[in-house]
Amino acid sequence: DQPHLFYSGPMWNFEQERNPLQSFPSGASNDTHFLPVTKTHDVLALFGSNTADYNEVDLGEIRNPFYLLYLPMNELITRAGTYDLGRTPDISGRFLNATLSGTAQIAAQASVTAAPSGSLWDTHGKGKALILPGGGAAVVNLTDPSGTIPGIGAAVRGFTLQLLVRPDANINRGCGGNPYRYLLQKGGGLDLIYEADNTVQLSMQLNGRRLRLDRSPALPVGVWTHLAYTWDGESGEFVEYINGALIGRALPNEKGTFRLGTGALSIGAGNAIDSDICPTNGEGSFRSTIDELQL
Repeated sequence: DQPHLFYSGPMWNFEQERNPLQSFPSGASNDTHFLPVTKTHDVLALFGSNTADYNEVDLGEIRNPFYLLYLPMNELITRAGTYDLGRTPDISGRFLNATLSGTAQIAAQASVTAAPSGSLWDTHGKGKALILPGGGAAVVNLTDPSGTIPGIGAAVRGFTLQLLVRPDANINRGCGGNPYRYLLQKGGGLDLIYEADNTVQLSMQLNGRRLRLDRSPALPVGVWTHLAYTWDGESGEFVEYINGALIGRALPNEKGTFRLGTGALSIGAGNAIDSDICPTNGEGSFRSTIDELQL
């Protein structure tokens, strides 16, 4: 016999995202709270009659005209229905899928993205994530035959980078010299470097020169941190956020335009992937986990 699972739900009348105060933390009573459980986007609520359970389909917008690249670091599915663990999809709508190189891999289980505390209220990844033992990267080949994609062929006057990182607890233990590592690199465009003192430093190629933002506050190791940088080419202002909080340190000011250009963008290592555990002279590979890269 084959089991038949029946689900009922509100069909296309989606449940709206609730105020966080109306969502229930683990162990609290649900009596005065509302569905859905999911705290992002709208969801389709599904009640299982045979299985006596509740599930949700989380609805996110795939096409956003302001995204240049959005890598959720999840696996792809082939037409045959099997997992493609050698690539991760770009859900910006531009189909700039990343190919895994070297030792990089997609996490086999979603548990790798959880916060160490297990709480959804702490910073954590989503779904799967990019696992980086060192010596691997997810590589995107940026192409623009028309020369019109903003940020690749066409210059832009504004740019945002955000991603989740979780450095290995022993990432620089026992390392001498200056073992800085690439979180990402696009030659002639931008790079984000993880420094030996657990800070990060963003650099961008603006107006024909490489502009560096200097080092952020130190990030904790072994836990997730959300990093975000914005640049306004009209005002020249850079802004830095860590876990959604404005850092407020003094940053350079540079008006102008920006574009990544075509070619390889590597996430988790430089374009020349270095497999040294301790890259004494720098330009090494990141070790641990990266998730939800958005440009």
